[in-house]
Amino acid sequence: MNNNEILLETLTKENEIIKQNCQKLLAELKNKENETLEYKKKYEHLNIEVQRIQKELDSIIYSRSYKLIKKVKKIFRR
Repeated sequence: MNNNEILLETLTKENEIIKQNCQKLLAELKNKENETLEYKKKYEHLNIEVQRIQKELDSIIYSRSYKLIKKVKKIFRR
């Protein structure tokens, strides 16, 4: 074998290794993107849940019975 053939084989092997590494990196990137999408969905779900709970809390706080109970407690404390 002469130097050109050796260089050609070396470059061919390096090219294959680089392709394999690129494929691994792309697979990792896809996994990270999927994880990110899952986290975004969970975050959105949690935001919706927080809004629902806040609405319930507001409805309780502004309800007549809650206000009445607060007044009664205030009277009993005196």
